[in-house]
Amino acid sequence: MPEILVIGGTHGEEKPGIVLVRSLQEDEIPGVEAIIGNPAAVAAGVRSTGENLALAYPGRWTARSYERRLANENIRLCYAYDLVIDVHSCEAPGSHYAVIGEHTSKLVLESIAFMGIRRLIVTRAGTHHTLYRYMPNCFGVELSSDSDLRDLRRMRKMLGALATQPLPEQLPEFAVFADVEDGAITEARAQALDLPDSLPQFAPLESRYAERLGFNSDRPLYAQDWHADAGEYRGVLATNYDFSLLLQSLRTVDDCYDADYLDKPDDSYFYDMTAGAGRL
Repeated sequence: MPEILVIGGTHGEEKPGIVLVRSLQEDEIPGVEAIIGNPAAVAAGVRSTGENLALAYPGRWTARSYERRLANENIRLCYAYDLVIDVHSCEAPGSHYAVIGEHTSKLVLESIAFMGIRRLIVTRAGTHHTLYRYMPNCFGVELSSDSDLRDLRRMRKMLGALATQPLPEQLPEFAVFADVEDGAITEARAQALDLPDSLPQFAPLESRYAERLGFNSDRPLYAQDWHADAGEYRGVLATNYDFSLLLQSLRTVDDCYDADYLDKPDDSYFYDMTAGAGRL
């Protein structure tokens, strides 16, 4: 059975993941461990202390940025587990979805299916530097405002079953999307272009909005976590992605590290699968 690590509090203001981690630390589930992803941000009740940890991977031991050093620490820790689940939450409605990298693992896809999640977002090279882009044993779960997985008892039960029960042998039909660009760019554009304050998850974006954002209106675009928070947009755009490409690029965690990586402070030993060949 898989050894599972749950991360909550990558963003210090996202309460569901923080509550889940503290529950798992106080009342342990066999085979499941849990950590707070960004302790300083959680303590301060802010999204980050300076840099978005979710986009700071793989980080560096020697970085000046607290979040980049923390990213490097977290990514090394993830190597010790079969499965890592990074729990996030947002205020946009529309149920939940999982976030994976282009080079994910079969175990990740099976686990997502087991949790009843049927929508996937793929983070690609050149868009977001997420944990999942670099580690094929990791995936994120984004809990929307109306997600039933925000219920603590339900999520604990789900994790306990995930650690002990057989996973589905056949994968379901997923709806697969991909980020089209760095979210910060889209947010900056959206703020000045009179776009809606809130859209349901994966709602098709009207062609007039796509044109205002500078995208070809013939390309299907969808809202991902699209809402205004204190006057700042956190919206990201997504487009369709071919699921068969994922199945052709499956990896395991052993594919992305040298055997002696954990004993060396030199970040050049981290292998970037999305670069095709070579190390960072």
